[in-house]
This record gives sequence, C-alpha cells and structure tokens, in this order.
Amino acid sequence: MGGMVTRYVAPRLGASRLDARGLWCAPPAVVAVVAGCFFACLVVATGLASAESWQLRGKWTSAVVLTLGDAEIPDWRFESGVEVSLDSKAGNSRTVSNRGFSFDLAAKAPVPAPGIPEGKLGLELDLGLPHDIRLRPGIAVSRKFDPDDFDPDDDMPDTTDTLSGRLRLDWGKKGGAAQLGARWSGAYITYPFRCESRHFKADKTLTLNLVPKTGVFRGMRARIELARASKDYPVKPEISSLTGTTSVEVKMPMTGWLDLTLSGEGRVKDYPGAPARSYRQRAVEGKLAARGIQDILVTLSIGEKDRDYPWSSRKSYVTRSRTVTGKWAPAKALDFELSSGSENREVPGDPAGEYSRKEQELKMGYRISPSLRLSAHAGYVTKAFLHDPQENYSTRVLGLDIAHTIRKGVNMVIQFQRRDKSYPNDPSRAEGEYTFESRISCLI
Repeated sequence: MGGMVTRYVAPRLGASRLDARGLWCAPPAVVAVVAGCFFACLVVATGLASAESWQLRGKWTSAVVLTLGDAEIPDWRFESGVEVSLDSKAGNSRTVSNRGFSFDLAAKAPVPAPGIPEGKLGLELDLGLPHDIRLRPGIAVSRKFDPDDFDPDDDMPDTTDTLSGRLRLDWGKKGGAAQLGARWSGAYITYPFRCESRHFKADKTLTLNLVPKTGVFRGMRARIELARASKDYPVKPEISSLTGTTSVEVKMPMTGWLDLTLSGEGRVKDYPGAPARSYRQRAVEGKLAARGIQDILVTLSIGEKDRDYPWSSRKSYVTRSRTVTGKWAPAKALDFELSSGSENREVPGDPAGEYSRKEQELKMGYRISPSLRLSAHAGYVTKAFLHDPQENYSTRVLGLDIAHTIRKGVNMVIQFQRRDKSYPNDPSRAEGEYTFESRISCLI
C-alpha cells in the first residue's frame, strides 16, 4: 500500500518551499496535461448514454511514518485507505476501506527529512460500449519522497510530483480470434527542489493479438506491437529523447508437450540534443518449452541483442544469452524451480567493456497449511571482465520468506535475505548485507 506519508522529525528552515514549487514550475505543461485528460473524459462522458456498462473507480491512500534516523531503530508505519467503486451493473455504489500496520527493519538507515506529504489520488472510468469496444480513461496526481536519493550536503530531500493521464481503448471479444488495443499515457513530472529536472513524457502503443481458431494455424498465438515514447526536458534539451519500438512474438504448439516461441524487437532511440547517445537496437529470442512426466516443465531460451551507436561506435556491443529453467511440483503443496544462465557481451570498439556472466538460482515453495506458505531461494552469480580481471566478482544470495494469513483480511509477511559479494583478485573489497523485513496488513 502506498499513500500519504508524514515523517515526524524536527522541522528545518526551507521546508515550506514545497508549497511554492513542484507542479507549478511550468504551468503551461500542467495545463496541457489537465486539458488533455479533461478532453478525454469529456469524450467518454458523451458515450455514457449508449454504453452497455460502465464502472467508475476512485482510490485514496494515506500513511503515517515515524522516522527515527537510526539504523538500529526500526520505522513504524501506519497506513489507511478508501476505495470507492460505482458500477452500472451493480446498480449502487461500493465502498471498500482498509487499514494496515507494518513493522519494517532494513539494513539502510532512514533519512531524517522535513514533514513531507506523500500520497496518490487517482480516478479511473471503465466504459463498455457496443461492438465489443471498451474505453478506460484515467487521471492521477501523486507526490513521492525517496530517502535513498537524499543529499546530506544540500540538506534537501528528493521529492517527485507527478500529474498523469491515460487512455486505453480495446476492441474485440474476449477470447476471440483478434483483439486490437491502443494505449496513450502522458505525465508531467517535476521536482520541488530541482526544477531543472522537470519533464513531460508521453507513450503511445498499438497492439494486435491474433489467435486463429480454425485452419492450419489453429492454436497459434501472435502479438504485434508498435510503440512510441518521448521525454521532453525544457531546461535540459540535451537529454530529451524519442523512442520507437516494433516487436513481434509468435507462440506455436509443436506437439502436445512441446511449445516454440519466437520473438523479435527493433528499437530506435534518438537524442536530438546529443546525437552521440542515439542508438539502434535489434533483439531476437527463441524459447522452447517441454512438459514431461509429473508436470516437469523445462524451458530453453537463446537470445541475442545488438546495439549500435552510429555516432559513437566505441559503445556498440553485442550480447548473447542462454538460459535453462526447470520447474517441478511433486505435490500440490510443494514446488521447485532451478535455473542456470549465461550472458556474454562483445564490445568491438572497447574490449575493456567485454564480460562473461553466469547465474544459477534455486527456488523452493512449500505450503504448510492453507494459511501458511514458506519460500526459500539461493543464488550464485559470477561476472568476469575479460580485459580487467581486477573487477571480477561473485555474489551469493540466500533468502527466506514466510507468508501467513492470520484470519480473513489479516496477512503477515516476513522476509529475510543475506547477500555476499566478493572480489577474488581484491579480497579487501568484499561486502555483505543482511535484510530483514516484516509486514502485517489488515483489510476490513
């Protein structure tokens, strides 16, 4: 649960600057986002009379956090929220309220900061129209505080204000042979203490899903997606970017126990103000999944990614990867997953950036009772730089998760993880970290 956060510590001079800055650093951009969202909602509202069904959802969450500023003293977090849903089919309104409490203890110390409100308020409309058309517009405003980016030198927290809108259009019967989807989202993001980093971003996506029901291609699934994204930084035009992506994925059942999935993606990313950062990328992947006895599933995937920097050839590289994953559930309450993968990167213009990476991971899950589940995982990663052995390292990870449903609506999660990183050629750089977190949530 996210929400409105107030951190109770001694106030400092300058905290009131939050009221004069933030979303109002560039009013024209804010007006553009609000106008676009209002126009989308107005168009949708005109169709309510002919709509077959509609649903309006609104959600508000809040929280109170007590930050003590000591790594040995945990944070205490109290959360609450209200969600309201209006459904034409139900004929009435539905209100869901929830209250939660969590106790968190992490390896990193919380950072003292002025009292900063944090939260998110969103509104979404789900509109069902004739001819299998579904329209979903939405708008949200939020403020986020990130203590990990706190800079003690200037005594300013990193706070992010976001005003966003989105519109989603789907056409096609659920489970039908063809479905067409269009997505648009836009957001104006600003930082109260770093107005030069404010920017506007927009994403547009067109997706076509094909599932032939008859003929020689029966059972095949195909997905074609065209996407375009942009980020505009008025104060820093050199980091503004335009991205275009085309991707295709085809899944074909070879036999009753063997499936083949082929995918490819082409991407072009341009920085008009800094051409040296622009690149062209091509990626392909093949995945073969085989199901054996006792529901053993083995998946083999092979991929290659080629990124080319036309204006900076030294940065161009080719990455090849292979991964094998096995899943086995010998009993309804017990499951295992074992994976092993490797990745090799070649950088023709700069051999110092070439490396070889290998990773192995084992996961186990056991449901002790209907309300109690135990999960454990262990991983080992090695990364070797072919031309700089001093940077070679290995990482070992051990983790344990316990999830318990105390009663209906009351859940508890306990997580523990140990991570060790070592450098064979420089033992003095070895480091280790323990992480322990626990959380109790209550839904009424």
